[in-house]
Amino acid sequence: MTNAFTVAERQVAEDVSADPLNTANDNDIEAGGYIGPIADAVLRGDLSEKAMASLGRELLQVYQRDVIGLVLSTEREIDEEEAERLARTQRALAEMPAAATFRLH
Repeated sequence: MTNAFTVAERQVAEDVSADPLNTANDNDIEAGGYIGPIADAVLRGDLSEKAMASLGRELLQVYQRDVIGLVLSTEREIDEEEAERLARTQRALAEMPAAATFRLH
């Protein structure tokens, strides 16, 4: 099964899942974006599969809008970590002798 979300999006979701209240408070995420669509669904009284799928899509869009800043920040951190790993590898390779002789016993 292909994952529809990036590594950064999944990492942010892990953080949100672990501590949703503080994540929302720390990042000025308002609950109204989530409560409103749910209240509308309750008022419609429609719990059909189609209505629930539509609500799910709407809530996912609100969530993605709310966490885009966190995702972008996480992507930058991932890129920086990867660049640092690459730089360490290149330094280590540069420090190796130009020719190495190996003897098998």
